[in-house]
Amino acid sequence: MANKISATLMNKNTEVVKLNGEIQRNALNIPYFHIDKAEIINKKLAPPCIIDANECVEALNYWFKKRIISENRYDFPTGKSVYWDPDSTQPHFFSMTDQYWVKYRDTETWDKYNFFTNNFKTVFGDTTFSKNIVNLPRINLDHNAPELTTNGLLKKKWVKENGKNYLIKSMSKDFCQEPLNEYLVSKLLGKINIIDFVKYELRIEGYEVCSICENFVNENTEFVPAWYLYRQIPLKKEEMQNTAEHTYDVLIRCIERFEIPHAKEFIDKMIIVDRLTMNFDRHLGNFGFLRDVNTGDYIGPAPLFDFGNAFFPESFYQEHSKKTEIFKKREKYLYKSGKFAEYKSRLLPNNTLDEIMNDLYNYAYLSDDAKKEINKEFCKNLDDVEARIQEYYKNSYNRNQKEQNFRIKGF
Repeated sequence: MANKISATLMNKNTEVVKLNGEIQRNALNIPYFHIDKAEIINKKLAPPCIIDANECVEALNYWFKKRIISENRYDFPTGKSVYWDPDSTQPHFFSMTDQYWVKYRDTETWDKYNFFTNNFKTVFGDTTFSKNIVNLPRINLDHNAPELTTNGLLKKKWVKENGKNYLIKSMSKDFCQEPLNEYLVSKLLGKINIIDFVKYELRIEGYEVCSICENFVNENTEFVPAWYLYRQIPLKKEEMQNTAEHTYDVLIRCIERFEIPHAKEFIDKMIIVDRLTMNFDRHLGNFGFLRDVNTGDYIGPAPLFDFGNAFFPESFYQEHSKKTEIFKKREKYLYKSGKFAEYKSRLLPNNTLDEIMNDLYNYAYLSDDAKKEINKEFCKNLDDVEARIQEYYKNSYNRNQKEQNFRIKGF
């Protein structure tokens, strides 16, 4: 029987929630803190998933499980579990995306253990990127590694280079395309210059091609996924009946309630960018906002990231995953408003598309047929966007002509 623990959830140097519970393990033997009782000390600096005191325990348990390595990680061998060093200290659950951690004793401090201003052990990430992954049960791993609190399905590891933290992310073995997508989209966004985004480069790690990017969170900020704020907004009856159709409206209420600067404009640009790059995998978990951990105030949108599923045709999503439709209604508005036409035109100057396609054809990890298919689908997608632009332009022109003729006749 596990021992009950009294601890404190900290946000950097501030106590935010008193905890009572125990360290439990998921199917991979990954530890997480299961909470039986919780007392909110500082709600403004506590995890944004906490809606009220009555739901505090449930919300925090959900947050803890979402914050650690997913049980569905593609690279973990089936039926294998991670073996932790029996002499390892209790997990403090420090992260690279926020400043929350669990404090057990008065002598423990953020300055001593955090991953932003200190070096960290890389044995966990090094092991998963090596051929020793099958030997995970026989390798002693330390609890306090940044990979412990890095979720997602693809293999990932953190490295510190020249004082900066970088995330390295591998590819799926079925498609081998995700790192290329991350690189191509960030290069394209650098050309058209319409939105703040995470820049990805390519790197070989553990005999695999990967993407690498600098962490956009620093020691004074945290990343808040849109989902955590979305779930705090009461839904109207019609919104509960069709959540996908009304996601944008609810999200705007979130932005207004939490007074997030520049977020409305960012969401519109994100919708356009995702459509132009065929990224149909945008959901409330892979974009969000930055918050100041010292004040609890929102700074603005986090840079746009996670382009691994761009450039796949819509048929891919129909076969392998759910195509996201949460911004469909807003997308129609952006066509009508002329925003799509404005941003699509930026793809054409300076041989931007030629550069992107040249990088595609120099990528050695896809067959020539696969590269031709990507090129074909991307051009087809741009043609489809152009057709919709012209359709809305034509409809708008016809409406204007009718209104003008109506006024000429003296009505």
